[in-house]
Amino acid sequence: MDHLSNKLLLAQAKAETARKIHVIAEAECRFSRRSQFPGANQPALRRNPAWRWEQRQRKSV
Repeated sequence: MDHLSNKLLLAQAKAETARKIHVIAEAECRFSRRSQFPGANQPALRRNPAWRWEQRQRKSV
């Protein structure tokens, strides 16, 4: 197994993983209870501490 085919396999695995993550994120958005509000259907963002901190700052203004 040479270096190039290793890289190709790695790239394929990365693409497959990215596609799965995208599909899951899309499903989370579609089935979230608050999907009628724009911006509320971002489960990945809500887990992001920086984003949550920014929301808190925005609320306190």
